Amino acid sequence: MNCLDFQSEITRYINNELSFKEKESFIAHLKTCDNCRDELEIYYIVMTSLKQMDENKDVTSDYKSSFEKKIRSSERELVKRRYERLRRRITFPAVLSIVMLLTGLSVTDENEEAKDDAADKAKSIYEMKFRFAEDPSHITFEKSVDLDKILLELEKQRDGSK
Repeated sequence: MNCLDFQSEITRYINNELSFKEKESFIAHLKTCDNCRDELEIYYIVMTSLKQMDENKDVTSDYKSSFEKKIRSSERELVKRRYERLRRRITFPAVLSIVMLLTGLSVTDENEEAKDDAADKAKSIYEMKFRFAEDPSHITFEKSVDLDKILLELEKQRDGSK
């Protein structure tokens, strides 16, 4: 911000009408330019005294401390808003990263368990095949299903569909 821009924003600053970005530029220029600071102080004294007279308040004689207090308050507000903005920029990605990390770990754990189960099944099938190939004499079948009964039912169904 240059001096001309600064001077055109003085009234808006005193009336608290500047946006965050505008106030940031305004205060940054104020810190580096003594002429503009003097100009702002004059405007502040005039506008504040006129406002007090319009509102029938006692006119304060301590404008200097009131002026300095307004500038310090603006600076604190800027610092607070920068901190809030930084906190918001950091918080969301951090939370998102943690959630993604935790979700990725749980999916990986489930995948590892499924892989282990599949490996165990493949190993047991391989062992069974190997055992049967070595000595098929120990294989026994338990009769859990009556094959004759099933075949009879199938024949009845075929005869019924003809």
